[in-house]
Amino acid sequence: MAVAERLRSEVENLVVDGLKVTISIGVSAYPETGIESVDQLIHEADTALYRSKENGRNCVTRADCSV
Repeated sequence: MAVAERLRSEVENLVVDGLKVTISIGVSAYPETGIESVDQLIHEADTALYRSKENGRNCVTRADCSV
């Protein structure tokens, strides 16, 4: 989470071709309860990413790994 937040913050401070840039990040980790495959790990991170977008974008969201 700390690395993802640092990356999000650094990108937020960028200006590319005169445009402000932001990112949303979903984080999942292994081993977590219920995570049994790489596909499941990616799915959890993807789900967290979409929660970041739903919560206003430009944020980091940790996966709820109670699969």
